[in-house]
Amino acid sequence: MPVKLAIIGGGIFGAVVALKLAEAGLSATIFERREGLLLGTSLLGNRLHYGFHYPRDEETARQCLRGYEEFRREFEAAIRPGVSNAYFIASGGSLTSPDDYLLFCRRLGLPFQIVEPGAFRPTIENVSLGMLTEEVLYDVAVLRRLLTERLMRAGVEVRLGAGVDALRRLKGGGFAVETSRGDVASFDVVVNCSYAEVNHLTAQLGHAIETRQYEYAAVPIMEIDWPVETSVTILDGPFVSLLPYGPRGQYLVAHVADQIIAREDTRLMNPAWCDARTSPFASTDRQLWLESYLGRCCEFLPDLRAGRVLGFLKRPRMVVAGREDTDARRSFVTVHEPGYMSVFSGKIDQSLGDDLAAAIALGHKNGSLR
Repeated sequence: MPVKLAIIGGGIFGAVVALKLAEAGLSATIFERREGLLLGTSLLGNRLHYGFHYPRDEETARQCLRGYEEFRREFEAAIRPGVSNAYFIASGGSLTSPDDYLLFCRRLGLPFQIVEPGAFRPTIENVSLGMLTEEVLYDVAVLRRLLTERLMRAGVEVRLGAGVDALRRLKGGGFAVETSRGDVASFDVVVNCSYAEVNHLTAQLGHAIETRQYEYAAVPIMEIDWPVETSVTILDGPFVSLLPYGPRGQYLVAHVADQIIAREDTRLMNPAWCDARTSPFASTDRQLWLESYLGRCCEFLPDLRAGRVLGFLKRPRMVVAGREDTDARRSFVTVHEPGYMSVFSGKIDQSLGDDLAAAIALGHKNGSLR
């Protein structure tokens, strides 16, 4: 009989893991708490990282590079065409100097073209170095459709509205998966891709769990009338990024520091964060927060003052604790025991890199996918 795999979490990592395992001939089922794929933290960004974002942690940059081309090739139809992607180094407060940043880009072989900040549009202020890059953005809605279609063709069962509440070992081997609907099913292998909730289920099996940095992030969606779709990132510190998102003329305006509404360094995420009514953003004075938020963003992108706020993307997220000095955002797989492994998600293009595939192969070698 074929090995039965449960993939917990229908974000980009869970969907890609299920797809790759199914294409290898294994029987895979995705359990997703929400009513669709890629509706969690996957919504908070749509940049396919080429490595430019991580001058203080080259391994994160290299891990992005290892998955970038394959992800772009596999999901080419989701790539947004004609978007100009520019990076700038802030004149003050940057943790990486312009010279060091240029050395970093050349060391990794990242292609770029120097641009004069004063000639760039929209207007950029308080920066000392600018470059245009070949980095691309993807459309989340198109990526969701492509993944849904490919999972269906590969025979992957996708159970939506079915979060996994409990996980236990079976006496004869394998695991029992209990969902929020009260359903119980048995599987030979469980791959936990539930992102911010990954520690919850790992602890149920008695494995040691590490302290993580949990953050509740909120990002404004703005409508801005610019003739050319533009992506802008100000490095290297608590600065702003501008990303085209959704219909033409709409942008995510992300600020590295101010988008974090709450932060906790702990082993398990605060369950109140999973409910919009009890989340940290629910009790935030949005008008005061937004005025301060956009004021900081306008220090670099003054043209944002002409934009209109349409709404907010707000979600909990998780990163490795104690990495502020390097801003490391790596992905890795932990094989906790034969048959059970968890995926720590870094950047989206890392989901198709060799690192993830190698770790799953290691689990296979150790008997996890026997």
